[in-house]
Amino acid sequence: MSPASSHFPNIDRLELVARAWPKLFAQRWRGTHPLHLEQSTLYVLCQGEELAVELAGQRDEIVSLLNRELDGDVTITRFEAVPATQTEIFLARELLMLKLWLRDFDVGF
Repeated sequence: MSPASSHFPNIDRLELVARAWPKLFAQRWRGTHPLHLEQSTLYVLCQGEELAVELAGQRDEIVSLLNRELDGDVTITRFEAVPATQTEIFLARELLMLKLWLRDFDVGF
């Protein structure tokens, strides 16, 4: 674990989830993005209330598929779909990429 990882708690685990997320669905879910992992709860941004409600209705199936994809590296027990705008999802993706870059670049935190 790099020193930068301590400044971004759960970044390594969130990266695993973000990489596994698109593999869960036969058709890629547009307008979603894993935002935060707090202990075993995953928060996912969803573009609009309708999509958030749809994903929340499939909560158990999503948790099961995600845990199977993660194969024990990370365990998810709870899933929360959070309505967001397209801009918020874009910024969340950019922030995740920046955190991963800082972790990998090891800028000397």
